[in-house]
Amino acid sequence: MKDAPHPNAARLYATYLFSHEAQQLLVDRGGLRSLDPEVKDPAGTTPLSSIKLLADDPAGTAEHAAEIKQKYQEYFGI
Repeated sequence: MKDAPHPNAARLYATYLFSHEAQQLLVDRGGLRSLDPEVKDPAGTTPLSSIKLLADDPAGTAEHAAEIKQKYQEYFGI
């Protein structure tokens, strides 16, 4: 934001995007998810608390970077 042509406007916009009102709008109209506990998910949506998270292992991923890149190219035809 510090290099934005209008840094104060950028800060205000960022503040708005993280407000409850904007988060609810993004969920209702944008189909996104929000971690804000006050935001209500649409009916039939699986609660975030019921979604299993996968552990991240950056060091393990780095060790297998070449293999991962090869598989990516194979899967996506790049």
